[in-house]
Amino acid sequence: MTGPNWTTSNAGEAEIELDPPLELIEAEDVTLDLMHKGCLLLGVDPDDVLAGRDVELPEHPPLAMAEGFFRLVVENHEAYELASMQYDRARALLGVVADHFINASARR
Repeated sequence: MTGPNWTTSNAGEAEIELDPPLELIEAEDVTLDLMHKGCLLLGVDPDDVLAGRDVELPEHPPLAMAEGFFRLVVENHEAYELASMQYDRARALLGVVADHFINASARR
């Protein structure tokens, strides 16, 4: 398991290169039940997601909930260990996954 590889761009911004790449759940596979479970694990209001309103992730999501969400949405979740990542990197990775999930849920 190699997991994320962090690099810095010429602009000084952190970039993430994942090995293996994230295998995210397809938008058409996001059911209402899955959307509701994912939102509760993220700590966001499912009604806001369904209505397409902006949602903000909690600053410090509990690890168990973050890992539960990650397992729900990332098909190859076993290749990543959130608990062993630096906080800001785990949060950035969760942000990418959450963005995909929320956008997929809102499109449904």
